[in-house]
Amino acid sequence: MYFFARTDLGLKLLFLLASQPNRRLARSDFGNVFPWSISSIRPPLEALAASGLITSHIGNGGGYRLSRPPDEITLLQAITALEGGFELIKLEAEDCISLYVKTLGKAKSAFFRELEKVTLADIVRDADSMKALGINPPSVKRRNRR
Repeated sequence: MYFFARTDLGLKLLFLLASQPNRRLARSDFGNVFPWSISSIRPPLEALAASGLITSHIGNGGGYRLSRPPDEITLLQAITALEGGFELIKLEAEDCISLYVKTLGKAKSAFFRELEKVTLADIVRDADSMKALGINPPSVKRRNRR
C-alpha cells in the first residue's frame, strides 16, 4: 500500500512538531530540517490544520503547533487527516458479499487497529524512527515564540 506524497510529508511535519510540542514552528523551520520547498509543504499543513490536528498562527511569532499533546494523536488520525477516506478497491453493490471483499475489509480493519495503537509521541520517543525519518529536532533554529 502506498500513501500520497502529501501524507509522507505531512507525517514527517507532524513528527517534527511532536518533537517540540511547546514551540510554534514556522515554514522556514521545516525547511531547516527537510529539503522541501515551501510550496510542497503547504498542502499537508493545510490538510492537518483543516482536520484540527494542528493550529496555525499568522503574523509575528506565528507558525504551526499541535492542537493536542503528541500522546493524544494517533497515526490513524494523522493518516486519515492527510489521506482522506481510503478504500482498498472500488466496489459495486453486488461485490460486497464476496470472500475477496470480506478479506480486504478484514485486512483494512487490522491495519487501522495497528495505526490506532501508536501515537506521535511513541514515534518521537523512538530514536531509530526519528533517525530513519531524517528528523533531528536540534537542527531547528531556536526562536522566541509565545
